[in-house]
Amino acid sequence: MTTGSALRLHDRFAQMAGARWTNLQGQELPQKPVQVSSDESFWNEHLDLARDPARGHKIDPATLEEASVAVHAEASGVLRDVRRESTGHSEFTDWNSRCWDVKSPISPPADKQWWVFDPDHEAEVVQQEVAGDEGVLLNLTRCNSKDAEALRQTLLERLQPWESNKVLVLSATSSGLNP
Repeated sequence: MTTGSALRLHDRFAQMAGARWTNLQGQELPQKPVQVSSDESFWNEHLDLARDPARGHKIDPATLEEASVAVHAEASGVLRDVRRESTGHSEFTDWNSRCWDVKSPISPPADKQWWVFDPDHEAEVVQQEVAGDEGVLLNLTRCNSKDAEALRQTLLERLQPWESNKVLVLSATSSGLNP
C-alpha cells in the first residue's frame, strides 16, 4: 500500500489525470490518455521529482504539485525523460535538456471574499520564466474556467508568438476536476 509522500503524489496525480495538455491558444497537443498507476514502486520512484534542490530536497505540498504536473506531462507523452533540475534554478529538464518551470495558479475559494485572482500578476510570473529562456508547464487544474481563460488571454496579449510557444497548458477538461 502506498503511504506518506508517495500516496500524496498519487492522490494529486489522480485528481488531475483527466486534464489535457494544450498550447496557450487552446489547441490540444498530441498526447496519449493518462492512466493512474496503483503500483507503489512507481510512485516511490517518482518522488525524486518532488525533491526540489532549491528547498533543500524537502518534499512539501508545492513540490508534490510540481511533481504531479511533471508525471502527467511524461505519462501523456507531452515530455519525455523528465528529471528534477539539479541546481534549483528550474524545476525540471526533459530529454532535450530543456529547462521547464511549473506554475500552478489557484482560483480563490468561494469562502475567501477578500482573495481576488489577478491574471496580470500570474502572467508576469510566467513572462519572467519565458524571458529567462525556460519553458513553462502552466497548470490550470486549480483554476476555475473564468480565471483560466482570463490568464490565457492576458498571456496571449503580452507574449510574442515565439514566446507563447514556450508555454504548455494543463487544463481541467473533465467535470471531476475542481480547483
